[in-house]
Amino acid sequence: MFHLKQLQTIADKNNGTRTLGTSGFKATLDYIETQLRSKTNFQIFKQEFFVPVLVTSNPILTSTIDGIDKNYTYGTDFREIIYSPAANFLTSIHLTVVPNFGCDDNDWKDATPYPVTDSVILVMYSQNCSVTETSIVAQKYNISGLLVYDSNINGTYLPFIIGAQNITYPAMILSYELGTQLVEATKNHSLTNPSVRMFITPGNTITRQTSSENICADTPTGNKTQTIVIGSHSDSVAYSPGINDNGSGAMATLVLALNLAHLFQTLSYEEYLYRIRFCWWAAEENGLLGSYHHIEEANATAVEGNRLKDYVMMLNFDMLASPNYFFGIYESTSLPDTVSSTVKNASLKISQLFRNWFDKEKLPWDDTSLFSISDHFAFVVAGVACGGTFSGAADIKTFEQRDRYNRMLGHGHGGIVGASFDPCYHQACDTIENINPFVYETMVKSAAYALETFARIPDLYLWLYQSSTTTKN
Repeated sequence: MFHLKQLQTIADKNNGTRTLGTSGFKATLDYIETQLRSKTNFQIFKQEFFVPVLVTSNPILTSTIDGIDKNYTYGTDFREIIYSPAANFLTSIHLTVVPNFGCDDNDWKDATPYPVTDSVILVMYSQNCSVTETSIVAQKYNISGLLVYDSNINGTYLPFIIGAQNITYPAMILSYELGTQLVEATKNHSLTNPSVRMFITPGNTITRQTSSENICADTPTGNKTQTIVIGSHSDSVAYSPGINDNGSGAMATLVLALNLAHLFQTLSYEEYLYRIRFCWWAAEENGLLGSYHHIEEANATAVEGNRLKDYVMMLNFDMLASPNYFFGIYESTSLPDTVSSTVKNASLKISQLFRNWFDKEKLPWDDTSLFSISDHFAFVVAGVACGGTFSGAADIKTFEQRDRYNRMLGHGHGGIVGASFDPCYHQACDTIENINPFVYETMVKSAAYALETFARIPDLYLWLYQSSTTTKN
């Protein structure tokens, strides 16, 4: 909480934000680096990288409902999804709503109106069902376009969302307000005949150097060819201090690093078998750019300890203190077939260790999908087993969750049904007042337990990947 208060001070002094390219972001990196250099003997390095900037006209979205045309505002009502191809609808194309986030073929069979072929699809966005996953499923149905609307009823900032690469249809994300308006229009589709036109102009991609830097700190001892990576993103979205997202994860990772350095300096504390690499990723909110850059560097280098094959596992901590929380544990069963069964099974072992801790502490927990947009994604698709915890963002708490948490934690601890796990997700109210200290302490304790346990398992690589006869990479 002390470190989170420092991040709040940083945001207060820098126009209420710590987003990439601002003085607030630079001050965040400076704070992390100063803490590491003054309180550890870890080997610190930084990775500066380029952020792509598209030079193009803004996309256009219009609708026709009951014969009335309407234009929408880019950046407020909608924005393009990353990897979306160009679009130039000469005529309006009718809308079809797919229920339940569109991650399962059964969702598409229940579309209204049906069939979905040649339609523009409207579907809600969920943290537990990534747009990438929805995009992959949608590709099978020969649709004309995809509109994903934000599930955060209080949202004031449209997030940058990544879709699947090589999709053949244009894709946009909509605000909650616009999405629900269009859903309502489709309920009487035979009368209102709702349709949309989408325009996305391809532009020339240029790069400019910004203050985008990853910071990593390595323990000076431990097997560097079996490195455990602990990571969190350091940036906020624009217009938000980002104290829960993701000050909570970034400062949890910092505390783990500082405490471990202190313990290593005591004679009674046995050093770990493996090197630990603590990292703070930049530009997560711009499309996981920092973690993807790190993976690209690891793929390209021949330096022992920095190669991708030297990474035995990765733990990601992104949003650990949501006020209307759940104790989410990343699980691998929903990962696509492009991820090997070896990595899925190894990630499942990581999940099980977290579950065991929560069970031992008599705490409730929920599975949350590894197939979601955070920095672990870059690692898991590269063949590294991943895990971690997450306390919830824009998704809604259910009756079942409230009742189960009340039973296990006591009445009043189950939260509010029908409200977002974090009502201030990606908003200006994501301040120090948005933090749930009980949730935060619990999540950091589980992270410390996981790190301590994994770092002392003899032959961790074999323990994780023993079901396979081939190497994970």
